[in-house]
Amino acid sequence: MPGPPERDYLDSEELTMIAAKNIAIIGVVNGQKRHFEMALEHIASWKSSIPGALESMITARIEIEDRDRVLKVLREKPPNEIKTLIVFSK
Repeated sequence: MPGPPERDYLDSEELTMIAAKNIAIIGVVNGQKRHFEMALEHIASWKSSIPGALESMITARIEIEDRDRVLKVLREKPPNEIKTLIVFSK
């Protein structure tokens, strides 16, 4: 049985599934500039007032190259998940 195709994009079926399940893929263009700045200020304050709080909310990191795991986490929420990061490159 052949594996998944090697590609760096999602096809129309995958994009439809993301839209149908109302999955948010958030980037810096997903809101007004001032709201983004306010969020950064708030998050920065957590780093000193509650050390480790933000890191503890990240329950998994998945490399974008691991297509099967990325699609699985987009399709179904893992048990006890708070936030899964999809890492594009280091």
